[in-house]
Formats: sequence, C-alpha cells, structure tokens
Amino acid sequence: MKDLGPHVEIEGRKFMRNQWLALSLILILAGCNAAHKSTGKQVLSASDQDVVAVIGDVKLTENEFIAKMDNEIRGQYSKAQQEYRDAKEAALSQVIFEDLLEKEAQEKGVSKNELIEKEISSKITKVTDKEVQEYYDKVAKQFAGSGRTAPPLNDQIKGQIRMSLEGERNAERQLKYADELFGKYQVAMVLPDPIRFEIAKGNLPSKGSESAKVSVIEFSDYQCPFCKRGAGHMKEVAKKFGSKIDYRFRDFPLEQIHPRARAASNAARCANEQGKFWEYHNELFENQDKLEDDHLKELAGKLKLDAEKFSACLDAKKYDSEVDADLNDGRVAGVTGTPAYFINGIFVSGAVPPEKLSEIIEKELK
Repeated sequence: MKDLGPHVEIEGRKFMRNQWLALSLILILAGCNAAHKSTGKQVLSASDQDVVAVIGDVKLTENEFIAKMDNEIRGQYSKAQQEYRDAKEAALSQVIFEDLLEKEAQEKGVSKNELIEKEISSKITKVTDKEVQEYYDKVAKQFAGSGRTAPPLNDQIKGQIRMSLEGERNAERQLKYADELFGKYQVAMVLPDPIRFEIAKGNLPSKGSESAKVSVIEFSDYQCPFCKRGAGHMKEVAKKFGSKIDYRFRDFPLEQIHPRARAASNAARCANEQGKFWEYHNELFENQDKLEDDHLKELAGKLKLDAEKFSACLDAKKYDSEVDADLNDGRVAGVTGTPAYFINGIFVSGAVPPEKLSEIIEKELK
C-alpha cells in the first residue's frame, strides 16, 4: 500500500463485507456528532483541523484530548474509532468500486454487466463434489471435538455447503479485481490514523523475532472459546510472518465466567520454567474442557516435563502475581474482553479472521 502522506493511503481491499453494518455505523456516528451542539462562537481556521474543542482561548487538539483520557475510556474510544474507520472504508470502497466498474466498462466499450461477467463471474471455478465432502468432513470433525454430532450429509446440506463455497469464491474474485482497478486508477482514500497504545510485552517468550519491526501482543484467556479460535488464527499469522513479527502472549483470565482460566495461566508459566511455554499453551487451547489441576498435570506429563517440579509450581500458584500484572496492563489499555490484540499499539478487539490481522501487519511492515 502506497503512503501519500498523513491520513492518506492507496487502498483496494476490504470492501463488500458487512456493507449494511458499515452504513449503519456511519449513520449512528454521524447522529452522535450532530447531537453535540457547540454553544461557543469561536471560528477555527484551516490550520486548526486537529482541534476538537475550544475552551475560552485554549484550543484542545485531538492528540491532547486522547492523552487526557482515562485509559479504559481510551480503549473504548479506540475500538469505536476503529469500527468507524472500518465502516467508512468499507462503504467508501464499495462506492468507488461501482464507479470504477462503470469507468472500466466505458473504456472497454461494454456494459457494466458484461464486464462483471467477463472479469468476475467467468473466472470463478466451480465447486466440486470432492470439495463439498472435504468441507463437510472438516466441520464434522469440529463437531466431534466439542462432543456433538454433525447432521448427515444429505442433498440439502450439500446445497448449503456448495452455495457457501461459491459465495466465498465470488467475494474473493471481486476483491482481487477491485485491487486491480484501484491500482490502475490510483485510488487514494483519506482515513483517520488509528490510536496507538504503549503496551509492555510481558515476560513470556517471543514467537518470531524480538527485534522485528512489528509487535503483536495478545491478551487472552485459556478457557474462552473465542480465544481458542483466536489462538488458531494467530498460529496462521505467526507461521506466515515468521521473524517479521514479535508475537507475545499475555494473560487476561476472566475468572467470573471462566473459573479455571487463572489456573491454566499459572500452569503455562510453570511449563515455561522448563522451556515448554508455547507447546503447553497450544495444549491448553486444544483441551479447554480439561483444565482441572489433575488434567493440567497430565498435560505436563504428556510434554515430558519434570512432574514433581511442575506440580510444586502449580500447587503454589507461583505466578499469580505475574498473571495479575498482565491483567492490570490489559485493563489500563482498555481491554474488557478476550481475545484482544495490539499490533504496534493498534487495538484490535475480538477473534477477528487471520486475514484482518495480516492486513494490519502488512501495513505496518511498509
């Protein structure tokens, strides 16, 4: 992505997704802005574009406003700002794409529908019966892993799977063609810069390179089902970027709803004493329904850890203070749920797809 200066970037991705949500968010945020009427008579000049308020003769800038925020509110503000940014980007991208389709169709002397058929529809490969079966097998395995049985693969289920896979391929091809058009016509969008937080990396081992340009810090909970999904996504991301990122895990056990999460965090740190943090970390997410102390000790045995040393560490809750330190740092940064990520300080909330994480990382690498 080519940087054109402050707040400006060449963009050709991430649209046609949740468009109605995007437009709704924009309207909601616009409504909120309209509700706050100024009672002052101050006149701002063009050089005051970063000013958000005037108090008497004192101008309050955006950066000053953010710096004065309570940390938890700053986290919530950052999340809202990112949602607004994504919504604006999605809606703007769709509008631009429709305009470019018209422009490209005129240049090629064809109708818009003919262009879509040629550049999108005709280039989508058909979904095979084998692919439908492979998709079903994958889902059935996930059902079995959670103690459930998948519905039988009848004609109705096959049709639903085929439609889903075809929809994914259509969206992928649209995005790819949109990238081509955005590049050809040198599209630039004006989007707000994201808020960045200064987050300590914690004291658990890095995956990637400690000297990497991009830092990814994850706050997570070993008993949280969404965190299990997020852990799978981060596995993909860490494998994709390797030494280009410095990936760190930090504990954020939500004990009110996940009573065994803190014990699991302690256990992972006890495994870290014996050089097996990431291996134990992965086992915890794969065995979320088995987090009692006996099971935690069984996992240690599976990884061939020193059983006596591990048990003594776990029973003593040796790392409770370190878990508390992670919790405190997360709360200070506005984390209220898990998983939560900070990519070079940019707050990303929830188990977002690996593509979303990768997109932010790729921007930061440029």
